[in-house]
Amino acid sequence: KFYKVTADHDGYVNAKNVTISFSEDVEMPGKTLSLKFMSGSNNKVPNFTFAANKNIDASIRHLSGGTLTINGICTNAANNLQIESGPCAFGANARWAGTNIVVKGAAQTLSIGGSGNLSQAAVVQLQEGAKLALANGILQPVLTLTVDGVELDPGFYDLASAPAVIGGTGTGKLLVLQGNGQEIHYKYWTGPGTGLFSEPTNWSDGLVPVPGDVVEFPALASGYN
Repeated sequence: KFYKVTADHDGYVNAKNVTISFSEDVEMPGKTLSLKFMSGSNNKVPNFTFAANKNIDASIRHLSGGTLTINGICTNAANNLQIESGPCAFGANARWAGTNIVVKGAAQTLSIGGSGNLSQAAVVQLQEGAKLALANGILQPVLTLTVDGVELDPGFYDLASAPAVIGGTGTGKLLVLQGNGQEIHYKYWTGPGTGLFSEPTNWSDGLVPVPGDVVEFPALASGYN
């Protein structure tokens, strides 16, 4: 199915951008939503925004040259995200469960605005000089990160340790869980449940941490022993 969205004007529009907001759920399972700019007489570049708390069940291919802002929620791990022309920014509460994410081109930046924007099963590929930007104070785990064909080792990455990998500003960190035959297990506290460290239901994956795991407690977490 092909959706065409147009923004009419009279030739005297002074706005530099046209913002197109998706205010309803996007239900296209197994399909790709291509966001592409088809130049008109005024050459306005559209910005696309997915409204907060809306479901997105579709793969997305961003080709418009404008900014793609994702504030909604994608729960389907089969959905792909391809950023090929124009930046993509996630809002603080956005969630993207799709595990295949490709950002291509030196002008493209994928901005992570909140911990958990991406699935920790995400396979992220930065191609041809593309960058990641991380907001202050967040920790975003991903399964693997490949930069121009080179798979990074597991561990934490920030601006100080990997300035060529992660662009933008801020004190956020990326945690790579797997790479080159190595693996890190990441868990975060979701309790309180019984409040016991030894209670599986208090942990994100339902398993009690073991030596070698990376464990995160939210800043306002309480009730654990």
